[in-house]
Amino acid sequence: MSYGIAGKIIRTSQSALRNDKNEVRNYVGLCSDVTELKLQHEKMEHLAHHDKLTGLPNRILLSDRLHQALARANRNDEVVGVVGVDLDGFKAVNDTFGHQAGDVLLIEIARRLEQSVRAGDTVARLGGDEFVLILANATSAEDCERVLQRVLTNINRPVALSDGRKTNVSGSLGYTLYPEDNTDSDGLLRHADVAMYAAKQSGKNRFCRFDIKLDQRQKANANVLDRLEKALEHGEFSLYIQPKVNLQTKEVIGAEALLRWLHPIRGVVAPAQFIPLIEQDFSLSLKFSKWVFTESLRLMSGWIKQGLRLPLSINMTGRQLLHHDFLESLFDALEQHPELAPGSLEIEILESAALDDIAQVAKVIKTCQQKGIRFALDDFGTGYSTLTYLKQLSVNTLKIDQSFIWDMEQDASSRAIVQGVIGLASAFQYELVAEGVETDAQAEKLSQMGCDVIQGYLVAKPMPHMDIVAWLDAFNQNSRT
Repeated sequence: MSYGIAGKIIRTSQSALRNDKNEVRNYVGLCSDVTELKLQHEKMEHLAHHDKLTGLPNRILLSDRLHQALARANRNDEVVGVVGVDLDGFKAVNDTFGHQAGDVLLIEIARRLEQSVRAGDTVARLGGDEFVLILANATSAEDCERVLQRVLTNINRPVALSDGRKTNVSGSLGYTLYPEDNTDSDGLLRHADVAMYAAKQSGKNRFCRFDIKLDQRQKANANVLDRLEKALEHGEFSLYIQPKVNLQTKEVIGAEALLRWLHPIRGVVAPAQFIPLIEQDFSLSLKFSKWVFTESLRLMSGWIKQGLRLPLSINMTGRQLLHHDFLESLFDALEQHPELAPGSLEIEILESAALDDIAQVAKVIKTCQQKGIRFALDDFGTGYSTLTYLKQLSVNTLKIDQSFIWDMEQDASSRAIVQGVIGLASAFQYELVAEGVETDAQAEKLSQMGCDVIQGYLVAKPMPHMDIVAWLDAFNQNSRT
């Protein structure tokens, strides 16, 4: 028997003492203070079911709560919303401010998530920056989405770190509703996760609802991604080369390496059919980016042996640049090719993709430039924060997006944008390349406006890398005549 005395938990027991005739002669009572033991047991019980950092329910307790919510929904004909939450930009906070700051952020976001939901709902942390919400009192999709909008708003507010600095992140949310999504608890969690990744791929800072087509599309994409990875391992990819020409000097001043899939049955597959899929899987995109810059260095080295020194540009995303082993991998690859002159390699950053951490990207660029690597801002004018990027990223080159070049002759707005980019390049002392030039009229207009370096079908279509030496010989001969 246990009972409390003045805040203590006392456990008692009683035993009978008998004589030789088995008669009870006395009783012995024992009392022991088990307060510490009880508190330790409760602490272990709490740790087993709650996240150590935030105090939120963990995966074990989440499973139990979800089972209870589904059982209650079946009894009372209710709706349960299951929501996957992932923080956009959390890694950048860790990389910039350190893991302690990341922990402060997670604790604050956990508190805000709890404030965003209603009594009876559950907020759980699965690990890292992944959370799950169980909206046990949801009445409809509209009701669920009102809660999710409140969640997004609360996540977006700046977070004060322990050293006084502030940071902020956004959220990608995916949700599904039971019993409309009539599956078990594991299935509901997986479907919420599928929808959450769809929200992230759609631009982040939003929520997305699960449907069966979304699931089918993700499964189909997963099969294609597996096929792409095997294709890379089997040597089915190649770099095609597209030259850049200076209109005034008639010289080829460099070229861009473009990825092509040489499918054994379908032939050359257009990049639009596979590159967006690769970018959805970060680990796979890293494998491709490492292959591209390793292959680019190998090609340039081979051209030198043939008497050709041709600078080459490769495309990368800001997220790839921020990967923890990017610099080490790149520098290791460069050390294997000491014959390459500084400035032989240029990295083009897609300006049409948002950069999670501009400050850190700027540091990576500066470190690479100290090794002679050049940087270009690609698709310039189509992106998220053009002037911010110009101010913070010390690139060498701006590339005018081809969409403005194509419309330049008919559309005054496109001409104004092209002229504006040329003016910005001049003000910041950046080199300039116009992409997608297809006609003599476009080239002449660009030259009149102050852009002399062009790339596009007017110069040459992307060609297999083994053809570039012969093409250059022919181009140089034509230029001299």
